Amino acid sequence: MKILCTGNPDKNTIAKCIRDLYPETEFVYLSNGYNFLTTDGLDKFRQKVKDFDVFINASRIDIGVQIELLKIVRSEWETGSVINIGTTMEFHYFHHLDKECAIDKLRLRDLGLDMSTEYFRVTHLIVGGFTDETPQANSKMDKKHIGNTVKYVLDNRDNFHVPIISLENDFWNKGQVGSGCNYQELKNRGRNYDLYR
Repeated sequence: MKILCTGNPDKNTIAKCIRDLYPETEFVYLSNGYNFLTTDGLDKFRQKVKDFDVFINASRIDIGVQIELLKIVRSEWETGSVINIGTTMEFHYFHHLDKECAIDKLRLRDLGLDMSTEYFRVTHLIVGGFTDETPQANSKMDKKHIGNTVKYVLDNRDNFHVPIISLENDFWNKGQVGSGCNYQELKNRGRNYDLYR
């Protein structure tokens, strides 16, 4: 298994968790010469990805970039595994946090699921409520759980396919919903979250 992953593993990212689990993984990101907002950067990625059979599409760089990377991988591979990292903003009750991101991730999910075949397997991993470097981070899920979920999917790829999976912080039981908001605050904003409890 040869893994290529987007994201800088030297920062507090999902890529760092992937490197901890799979040290031989190679990474593509802006600081090491992959500007996915340019034609040259996408062409460089197209050449690179040919040598791998697993792609972890972990970084949301801009609207449409993860989708473009997925299309490139599909055009270069007959077989292989792709794990697209989505977001809980895909769920209707979180669209208000960043509607543009939510729509982009839903497009990524749908395209990935449509592309998935017996030999070219795409998993859409919806994640949310994980730590960053903000003061509220202690109430959120550690990114190592995302890495462990990716490992579970990859370790079992010869046994079964996981097309979609959601992993999120247990914010309902901790009185938090989304980015630092609590249930009562959202209810006060007029959203009926009782439907989802």
